[in-house]
Amino acid sequence: MRLAGVATLITGASAGLGRALAREAVGRGDTVVGIGRSESGLRETGAGLPAQLFAPHVVDVADFKEG
Repeated sequence: MRLAGVATLITGASAGLGRALAREAVGRGDTVVGIGRSESGLRETGAGLPAQLFAPHVVDVADFKEG
């Protein structure tokens, strides 16, 4: 089953498999919210992709609690 025009959230979109998945999804016409730790990596992922289909967001979910 293939859904048309879906929105996809992809973690790790700044490199490797996440980058490849983001590019593949945009190539299918999906809107992709790509999250990753590297702003420059996300810019590289989005290079050449339509801005209306790729929304990059820098996110780091590391636990920085003191103690």
